Amino acid sequence: FTADYACSVAALSTANLMPVIITAVAGATTNAYWALAYAVTLPLYAFGQNIGTSLLLHGSRERGALEMLTRKAAIQGGRILVPLAALLAILAPTILALFGAAYAGGSADLLRLLALGSIPNFILSLAVSVARVQRRLRRALLALGGEALIALAAAPPLLHAWGVTAVGIAWVGAQVVVATWLLMTWRTSFDSTDVAPPHRLAAGGVPQVAAGEATPESSTLPHPVLRRLFVALEHRRVRWTLLRVPSNPAAPGGDVDILVAPSDAHALRDVAADHGFVALPGWDSPPDLILVSYDRPSGRWLVLDVSTAVSFRVPRAWRLAGAAHEVLNRRRPRDGMVVPSDGDAFWLLLLHCLLDKGRVPAHRQAQLRSLAGAGHSSRLGTAACLAAGGRLAPIELMRAAVREDWSALGKMGRRLATGIRRRRSVRERLRAGGHGVARLARKPLLIPRRRGISLALLGPNGVGKSTAAVAVQSCFPFESRIVYMGIWKAADRARGRAMAALEILARPLTIWRRYLLAQYHLMRGRLVIFDRYVYEALLPPRPPLVAAKRAYFWVLAHSIPRPQVAAVLDVAGSVAYGRKQENPAAELESERRMYARLPERVSSAELIDAGVDADQVRADITAIVWRELTARWQRGTR
Repeated sequence: FTADYACSVAALSTANLMPVIITAVAGATTNAYWALAYAVTLPLYAFGQNIGTSLLLHGSRERGALEMLTRKAAIQGGRILVPLAALLAILAPTILALFGAAYAGGSADLLRLLALGSIPNFILSLAVSVARVQRRLRRALLALGGEALIALAAAPPLLHAWGVTAVGIAWVGAQVVVATWLLMTWRTSFDSTDVAPPHRLAAGGVPQVAAGEATPESSTLPHPVLRRLFVALEHRRVRWTLLRVPSNPAAPGGDVDILVAPSDAHALRDVAADHGFVALPGWDSPPDLILVSYDRPSGRWLVLDVSTAVSFRVPRAWRLAGAAHEVLNRRRPRDGMVVPSDGDAFWLLLLHCLLDKGRVPAHRQAQLRSLAGAGHSSRLGTAACLAAGGRLAPIELMRAAVREDWSALGKMGRRLATGIRRRRSVRERLRAGGHGVARLARKPLLIPRRRGISLALLGPNGVGKSTAAVAVQSCFPFESRIVYMGIWKAADRARGRAMAALEILARPLTIWRRYLLAQYHLMRGRLVIFDRYVYEALLPPRPPLVAAKRAYFWVLAHSIPRPQVAAVLDVAGSVAYGRKQENPAAELESERRMYARLPERVSSAELIDAGVDADQVRADITAIVWRELTARWQRGTR
């Protein structure tokens, strides 16, 4: 608590004490120049801090994905912040001229500095949020305290020498110094610092697993759909293996990575199609093959990431030559699956963590520790180290895994990736580049098939539309967005006739703004879930002015195109009232009957019994989405 409080004080001190220092040293007039420039740039700083707060909230719930979330926040925030900061710096005199010529002459340079200072401040906000998620408050305090100390200490002498603009130099200088330090130590922010006591090493330094610590054999059979698929692959004599065994084979939470012999790739795809899998457009042929299925009985999405080579993302599309043949030759059956040998499994998992993820996730650490003793029986580690120019020896990686020194492994992984990148042949670079260009060229052709699906959830208050939307989004394996399309909620907050009239006029524009936002997400291939839709306007109007309302409601109900699919959640009025006591039960029952007739008017609408278990409701709605996706993805492939 003390460290967190100190961080908060340090964060507030720079902005709050700087006006006091300026007033004490140079007077209130000089402080006015500072105050206006700071007020104009304040939204930029608030934007960066809001992104940092969002990262703190999401990162606290998903610590395993913290590095990915940080990277995503930095990219998305930077795309908005950097252009805005540059624009504000360019237009500084014009903006300040609106407040008077004196401000345009005295604060323009200061405004430019403060605008550009929002960029390193954004880096500081992200780094502090990461440190708070990891409870590394000493790092956060050093960053915030160092920034405050440098800025506040440098401001008075610079203010005496060069005036108020020099305060901006002190401000930005402090931000740049701290941001530079944070960037130099950025990667270490995500290294694990938990190092267990070293375990015994056998003669020659080869790690050995002690008795009773053999490779953990999963006692859980794979998901029923996967089990049937794997049996069918064996009957077809397809040469395949799982690259990495899922943490829970019965309910895999992510992609199921499969390695298949190049000559058997098309056979695997045909067998998978017989078991309900559909190829993702753009990823529908070897060596890039992603197969998707939805199992209605278990309510689970299944995604197969099929490869014909042992390849990694870093360096870009790098392949470990000859590894696929060796792994397939040493594969073995286990618990209804086909898996690599223990030695191959160790190196496949370790290289995946180091080269694809940049770190060893917590849920993979025990598995790597248990497999490390078998690493000497596989040539994959030697081949990877040789590809990096001998910068590392396989024994070093094995020892670090046995010691559970994940921080050291992360650093070794970066050295390995750097060595491989530098030693790649021109032919390999051209192959990777050509593959990327080919994929980019295909994207426009895939737009009709990869365009997202729009799903509208409908029904009276209390049927569980918002709950169902979140549930469907949480289990969907690809990107999705929820767009609220309620048309009456804002009207409840309107005050007075003028505001009511303004709301009536603005409602169609609000609907179209939300609809266009949804079209953007659909163009990106995302699932868009509409929480409510304009079909609310089909409900009969209430007095007074029934005739005028009926015409207005008709316009609203037909103001935008229909969604691809719609699910009408059907619940008895009394049940809906018990869930959300906003409308009388009789009124909810009347609306229920109206919504129940909607499938007769809207062909894409389907009635869903929402009075059952929430998981069943989610599964029923997801089945509708899957049916639409299947039809879309298979279009043009028949």
